[in-house]
Amino acid sequence: MATLLTLIPEPKGLTDTAIIVPSGHEVSYGDLRASTLNFRGILRKSYGVKTGDVVGMSLINSLEFVIAFMSIGIARRA
Repeated sequence: MATLLTLIPEPKGLTDTAIIVPSGHEVSYGDLRASTLNFRGILRKSYGVKTGDVVGMSLINSLEFVIAFMSIGIARRA
């Protein structure tokens, strides 16, 4: 089964390829992956999020929403 992070390719050759998120911002795959991994670290180290935990979030459609959503998905698995 694929996780959210595995759906974002490693930034090999894709770092300059931009994607558009709901808020209209352009972000590269590499930057999105780095931001997701960074926020995952914050969730795990600062808040102790682990497998099986329920994490709620309340954000409007934005780049921050995408990063938080993806980070929660991978913070609970690793």
